[in-house]
Amino acid sequence: MQAILDRVFIQRNTYDGRLIVNQKMAHGTIVSIGPGIWRGNLDNVQALRERKLKEYWYPTTLKVGQRVCFSLDKGEEHDIEGQKIVVMREWDIAGVIEDEVAA
Repeated sequence: MQAILDRVFIQRNTYDGRLIVNQKMAHGTIVSIGPGIWRGNLDNVQALRERKLKEYWYPTTLKVGQRVCFSLDKGEEHDIEGQKIVVMREWDIAGVIEDEVAA
């Protein structure tokens, strides 16, 4: 499975006692991530074709295997290739979990 654009596929982790997450947040491991997304003003297509409006390439900053924290109201959970995967946009991720040691 390969994510496209700025989509992120996350395998949601179950609570293991090392990380305290409130009822509105969850954490998981990234299993696939898209390359990024073009952003531009698409309201004026003619100006965009004439290159009068700027477009910007925003590459993804996350990597496969990173543990992330995200809000439960963002993304959708799907059964993909026998795994329960949360699919969401990169900017809906709250943060990267770097230290696995509980405080």
